[in-house]
Amino acid sequence: MSRKFNTPRNLFITLTIIFLDIYLIYGFAEGLIFTPTDSTMLFVVSSIVFNLFLIVPILIKRDGASFYSVLYVIIYITGLVALAGNIITALLLIPSIISGVLALGTLNTTSKITKGVSLGVVLAFMTIIGKVMLLTTQQVPAPLTIELLSDRMMTIGLPVPITEYFGLFISTRYIDFITGPFEFLLYFFISSLLVENYHRIIKLLAKRKGGLVTSGYGAISALGCQCESAIGIFPAATMLIFNILLIPFFVLSAILLVLTYIMVVRYYEIKRLPRMPGFLSMGRLGKLIWIEILIVASQVLVVVGVLFSLQSSPVFLFGTSMVMILDGFLTYYLIHSLFPKRTVRKYIAVLLLLTSVLLVVIWFIPGLTIIAVNSPLWFSTMSYSAFTAGLMISVVYFSSPAVIGASMLEAFAVSVGILPIIFYYLIFSAQRPIWSFWAISQQAELSVVLWIIMLPFMWLSTQKSLISAMDLRFMVNIH
Repeated sequence: MSRKFNTPRNLFITLTIIFLDIYLIYGFAEGLIFTPTDSTMLFVVSSIVFNLFLIVPILIKRDGASFYSVLYVIIYITGLVALAGNIITALLLIPSIISGVLALGTLNTTSKITKGVSLGVVLAFMTIIGKVMLLTTQQVPAPLTIELLSDRMMTIGLPVPITEYFGLFISTRYIDFITGPFEFLLYFFISSLLVENYHRIIKLLAKRKGGLVTSGYGAISALGCQCESAIGIFPAATMLIFNILLIPFFVLSAILLVLTYIMVVRYYEIKRLPRMPGFLSMGRLGKLIWIEILIVASQVLVVVGVLFSLQSSPVFLFGTSMVMILDGFLTYYLIHSLFPKRTVRKYIAVLLLLTSVLLVVIWFIPGLTIIAVNSPLWFSTMSYSAFTAGLMISVVYFSSPAVIGASMLEAFAVSVGILPIIFYYLIFSAQRPIWSFWAISQQAELSVVLWIIMLPFMWLSTQKSLISAMDLRFMVNIH
């Protein structure tokens, strides 16, 4: 919601800025904040960014956006007070926190407490799982010590990840923390959108039958900011390839979160059915032609893999499985209209769902994976196992009541989509390979590639689940 003028909000935000700047200026002058010469300029720029995060809410006059912006800065300042272990720092920053909280109280937005708690939890999760924070007890030159991350990395002979260019290495007596422009903005963008999307979706579904859908695909992208882990297990050449993969991953995560927000605000909240893109709304004949081309192409893909032993590449091996799942799904789409309309019983639908997930998951077991790698016959078996899984979940989707079918499809997409997340976490946090016959760098690239492949399908299944749960399929699209 927007306001033309909000004097209390502007006053409290201004006080928040003033108290924060007093700490930054006084702390730098009196040695509460220590920055080596080469990191001083970046510290100044970071201070300006913090100021802008508080000034922008005054300028844009939108209470919803202002809420997340002010709250985000308050969470960071509160974390600094809690972990700096310095009384003067606390005395200087507590007035800024109080002013920020009072500013939040003047904003006209709903569910402030639950949104505030949710944002704090999401940020804590992203920070801990993303391994950008390390709790420790150490001697530091000042209560807040700020260095260039590149200097730290050069000291131990490691390259800086692409997400950490111009990054800072922040130390206090009890914590080491890594941040930078990209990561700071990424965390704000993802956490605030995620919290807003969930609150809007829960509010919609609370009035209707249907459960909470999984629209948190963007939140887990915080795992991509595995700074120390990534640079610690990769050689420089491999790190370059991995950096290139991270760019589309982050971009796709952000785009899907924005699209969910747009769909909820512009369609679901006002009970409109989203208009499908042109290639999805084309005539039946056009769809059939494109689907048949895709099915034939996927079959050729398996044959090519067998002829050239491409299954030795983890990306090709499991990428082929993902394609074959889609192939099986579309195959039943082509033939289901030829049969009399039948409804699958609920227990059969659940059984088919579990079987389809099992047919995909078992091939990730190292003992079975190595068989598929070494044998063209078993590689083909694995591919058509994935095809069967896609066919089964397609039967469930097209032959069940709309809400049940959409829910089962989403459950399948999430079950398969969570696999690369598990792989990613094990590789970077546990720093151990899952498959002994592949290099750990290959496995890291596999997890990101599969993640990129599955994100759009998880998003689409979420939207379909929402549309079905809200009975939007029966409504007329008004344009």
